[in-house]
Amino acid sequence: MKKFWIIPCSAAALIAADFAAAGALIRATMIRTPEMADDPKPDDTPAWQEYYRRAKAGKAWILGQPHENWEITSFDGLHLAAVFLPAEVPTNRTILCVHGYRANGCFDFGAAAPFLHGLGWNLLLPDDRAHGASEGTFLGFGNLDSVDCVSWCRELVKKTGSDCRIVLYGISMGAASVLAASGDPDLPSEVRAVAADCGFSSGWAEVKRELGQMFHLPAFPILPTADLLMRWKAGYSLRERAAIDRVRNSKLPLLIIHGTDDTFVPTSMGQEIYEASASPDKHLLLVKGAVHAHSYLTDTEAYEKAFRELIEKAEET
Repeated sequence: MKKFWIIPCSAAALIAADFAAAGALIRATMIRTPEMADDPKPDDTPAWQEYYRRAKAGKAWILGQPHENWEITSFDGLHLAAVFLPAEVPTNRTILCVHGYRANGCFDFGAAAPFLHGLGWNLLLPDDRAHGASEGTFLGFGNLDSVDCVSWCRELVKKTGSDCRIVLYGISMGAASVLAASGDPDLPSEVRAVAADCGFSSGWAEVKRELGQMFHLPAFPILPTADLLMRWKAGYSLRERAAIDRVRNSKLPLLIIHGTDDTFVPTSMGQEIYEASASPDKHLLLVKGAVHAHSYLTDTEAYEKAFRELIEKAEET
């Protein structure tokens, strides 16, 4: 009789501990916090302080130019906001810039914005759901963000015409988003090329990695339980709409950029995505010595050259 009660109680305690750990993981990584209404703060490393300085200065530059505030409603009823920066010479060519984890559009693309704008294309800089000026409680982790990316493409076609051209450009989580969107069957045909800087192969793979590196915890059973809770609370799974799966369905010209010293999203993920891509016109730029999201600042010349070549392909198709 004693054994009969000890086993269920022990199992119940383990289940409770698992759900508690999964809930803590979600709160730590997948839920909006009040500070996300503003720009991310720099850490104490010189590289990130330089990134922060350049991003802040670039954001001020963007908002100092003539611009428009755009908004759409997501498929699940969220108000999503973006800044539209028109080219100096009116055009229907637009680079749709999708930012990274816990950042916002004008911040993450601040450093590169003068270069991008100088290419003669409009820039559309959304704030992802649960980031910046956009609504939402749960971060999309590249999954729901890819759906929102398709919605922004539709808005661009609506506002700039059916003969427009769009280039998708994402950094970090934004790179995973545009890669997943590139293989979406609902992606408008006006999208002509994709650039992805330091994107992860899937939300599942990235969270699994961070569980081990940041929290020193095993993925099982915490991650499957967290994924189950995310399906229930946020309406998606970290396994779904993975960048590495979706690029198998896209033939768009593709530029993959990754720093060789990236320890947040390992370089191997960029290489795996490149290998998985079905695009007949793809290029992999590995930036020596660049840490996460620092490739543009580390080798600006090589980065800009590769991006110009992609823009030329988008113009030609």
